[in-house]
Amino acid sequence: MENLPSHLVLYDGSCGFCNRSVQFILKNEEVNTLYFASLQSETATKLFDSLSISEPDLNTFYFYSNGILHERSSAAIHVSKFLKKPYRFIGFFSWVPTFLRDGIYRIIAKNRHRLAKEYCYIPQKEQKDRFLV
Repeated sequence: MENLPSHLVLYDGSCGFCNRSVQFILKNEEVNTLYFASLQSETATKLFDSLSISEPDLNTFYFYSNGILHERSSAAIHVSKFLKKPYRFIGFFSWVPTFLRDGIYRIIAKNRHRLAKEYCYIPQKEQKDRFLV
């Protein structure tokens, strides 16, 4: 897809837990290189159409980086590479087999609406350009 940033975090825009996760990433990002789009956005729709994915799973966190779509725990591990220390430690979980990591991920995703009530993050003025619609 043309004009897409190199590193794009895709999240459920109506999920409080997901919005808080985006806020955590913004607060702890080492350099401002990540962009964000909700799974309900036109940007996400176009991206998934270009990848021949009819509809993204709203229970899934995605990270599109350099033409590769990562999902679930693998997406979180790849995003952690962009975070300040000590949060980069999340990357150490890459040695855990994916089926185990994603099993834990699915439990959290299933309960995410209970973990955090609906919450819409409104980006600060200097962050607005990093949120794609």
